[in-house]
Amino acid sequence: MENITADIPSDKKSIKDWVFNSVFIEELSENPNFDIENLPNEIELLFESFSNFVVSVKTYEAVIEGSQNEEDVIKALAKHINGLGVLKDLHQARHNTWANFIKLMLKMMEGVYKPGLGMEIANCDSLLKIAELFNPEASKHVNELLVSIKSNFMKGMSEQLINTLFENFKSLIACQFVGLPKQASLFADYLIKELISHQESDAIRVREQILRVMGAIEHSKMAGKKGGKKTQEGSQETSKEAIALFLSTNEYPNYTQAAEGLYPQIVEIGKKYSFQFNSVINGHRTVVKWFRSTKRFAKSPQ
Repeated sequence: MENITADIPSDKKSIKDWVFNSVFIEELSENPNFDIENLPNEIELLFESFSNFVVSVKTYEAVIEGSQNEEDVIKALAKHINGLGVLKDLHQARHNTWANFIKLMLKMMEGVYKPGLGMEIANCDSLLKIAELFNPEASKHVNELLVSIKSNFMKGMSEQLINTLFENFKSLIACQFVGLPKQASLFADYLIKELISHQESDAIRVREQILRVMGAIEHSKMAGKKGGKKTQEGSQETSKEAIALFLSTNEYPNYTQAAEGLYPQIVEIGKKYSFQFNSVINGHRTVVKWFRSTKRFAKSPQ
């Protein structure tokens, strides 16, 4: 499974440095309300939620380490003592990071009026092209880390949903730049609700699969305990009847010959109690052991 957090620090200071290298910062710094030395509360909330997100993903990746597919992931989470909690924390951190990112976008664009740029954004067909409107060399900032983070947030989404989210995302930016802040806020609300709705639906699906596997594991444990107990009880009842049979006959001079002669009857006794020997050789040895426990031939042990 892909490890998306290997190179991401979880402390807020390092995350701030990473964000401030964003291709959007130079353009958005024209916002009269944006002061890098006196950051708005929205960006602090984003740093906090993203830091929690990184921690939760690292915890999740540690739990599912070695998993090759979703089935392996489900089994790993089901076997972990806090698998459901790990999943819940991951989804909650993703929700918060996404919501705070959208809110920050709106905050940083307050007061920025660039209708020409807004119209160009409305005609873009990719995030990279939007980024290139702010910085022609934006592609140089796109690395495996950013691609991995985007992939993680879009995980499990249909192509149709991804396209819908993109259309609303660029509409949010375009509306803000052309002087339509109320419409931009509506698009922001939609983006937050849509992603959270998708993530909750996916979380419910995965949670149900985990619970099914947990149930199967528990059932297997209980069946094993019951099976072991049943086998033990069957062995005890078989041994009692086998010994009674042995003591009822004077046909055999020692334990070994008695075991060989009575073995077929003892096998039939075992069937009554759902008990069977794992082999003829071991069966003979077990029967001899049972017979020896009577000490019938104690004076001349065989």
